[in-house]
Amino acid sequence: MPRLTLRVPHPLGVAEAISRLRSRADSIRAAYQSHVADLVESWDGDSMTCRFSVMGQRVEGAMRVFPGEVQIVLELPLLAMMFRSAIEARTCEEISRLLAT
Repeated sequence: MPRLTLRVPHPLGVAEAISRLRSRADSIRAAYQSHVADLVESWDGDSMTCRFSVMGQRVEGAMRVFPGEVQIVLELPLLAMMFRSAIEARTCEEISRLLAT
């Protein structure tokens, strides 16, 4: 599967960024429940792994919080690559908004 790597800068400390990201998971799940199925996430310190299905296509991802930056890596199905720009823009927008001061 093609890989998409995103880096989103943030002004927060690592602990605050993780706290905000973890607390947002339930609302993301609710907001996208009509599009996303089988969402499973797991946190280990400053790293999160997840997997889910969109329109029957499986997506796997990982996120790591660094001082000043969140790195997101998504393994996308080939079909999703035609939406790559939209996925990048929406993901960066959501994370930036969440981690703004």
